[in-house]
Amino acid sequence: MNELVYLFKVAESEPLFEKLGYFLLLDEAPHYVRISTLAPLTNYGYGPGSEGALLAWLDEGIVYGDLDNAEIPTTFVPWHNISYISSGDALKMQLEADAEELEELSETPED
Repeated sequence: MNELVYLFKVAESEPLFEKLGYFLLLDEAPHYVRISTLAPLTNYGYGPGSEGALLAWLDEGIVYGDLDNAEIPTTFVPWHNISYISSGDALKMQLEADAEELEELSETPED
C-alpha cells in the first residue's frame, strides 16, 4: 500500500499542543507534523504561498486549513483515513536547508 505524506504547520492552540504532546510522547509538541493518509487530501483553494496547518485534533479526526487565509476551505479528515501522525520539525528544517542551498547555488556566478 502506498502512503501519502503531508507536512502541516501546527496551529498554536493549547488543546492541540497538549494532545500532540500526549499522543507523540513529547514534553513539547512539534510545530510541524507529518500526516500519512490512505486517501489523498485536497488542497482546493490553496494558492501560491499558502501553508496548510493542523487546526484541531478531535475524537472523530483532524481538521486542517490555512491559518492566514479564511477564504481557504477548512477540511475535516476522519481517523479511518489517517495511518499515522508524527513530528515533522526535523523534516521542515531539512526542507528549509535544502531550499537555502539551492538558492545559494543559483546565485553563484558560473565561470
